[in-house]
Amino acid sequence: PVVSFIANSYPALAMALAVIFLGERPTRLHVAGIACALVGLYLMAGVEPGQAIAPGIALVFLASLGWAISSVASKKLTVTVSSSVIVAGRHLLAGLLAVPLMLVGGAQIGQATPVTWAALLGMVILSLISMQLYYMGLRRTTVSTASLLEAFTPVVTLAISALFFGESLGGVQLLAAGLVLLGSVLVTVQIQRLAAPAVAEE
Repeated sequence: PVVSFIANSYPALAMALAVIFLGERPTRLHVAGIACALVGLYLMAGVEPGQAIAPGIALVFLASLGWAISSVASKKLTVTVSSSVIVAGRHLLAGLLAVPLMLVGGAQIGQATPVTWAALLGMVILSLISMQLYYMGLRRTTVSTASLLEAFTPVVTLAISALFFGESLGGVQLLAAGLVLLGSVLVTVQIQRLAAPAVAEE
């Protein structure tokens, strides 16, 4: 649970890095949205008071930090590079780096069934579409806003699990989902406020 919370708390890291390296100035609504989302993710992960921190926590934190750095770097790239090029380059490089890791890990590619390959293909297609939409949105907004809206992902996962796999949601999970949703709404309200003057000028 602690690992899940840390892995999904990267929006706060992304906002901090965006302030330092991109000069972004999050508004009070952004900060409030981050706070609501983090509390919701904390509850969703089921972190227990006094729970021991495993050594792997540091690795998960580094992974979360890496994703935050990636968001900041991607924002800079979107200024001069199209979203399609970024997505293609990212997946191409990821694929090239993954092959040695699979070989070292002893992956038995020949034993994969047609169902496995079909599932992998579906995951790749969904990943391409999702990343394309993400970079298109990142070009038009700030890292702080984009990263916070991404925090809504676990809520969607909970909904899909309940709808398609029959998993039951407890009161704490529903409260957590509501807090994350509230955080996303606060950011959406801020976006509308910023967009209103531009529309009025037109």
